[in-house]
Amino acid sequence: MPIIRIETFIKAPPQKLFDLCLDMDVHQAGMSGYKEEAIAGVTKGVVSLWFLKLNFY
Repeated sequence: MPIIRIETFIKAPPQKLFDLCLDMDVHQAGMSGYKEEAIAGVTKGVVSLWFLKLNFY
């Protein structure tokens, strides 16, 4: 099976990147060109890890 590996180097502390990955506003800004829109659950602000555990595991 083929493996595709993509590496992205970002000059920022890991905690800042982790915080940004949970931010719905940042996600929507990055996906705005695709007209993606959050319609349920957390649609603004920061997704909590508790929310993720309850809904996806």
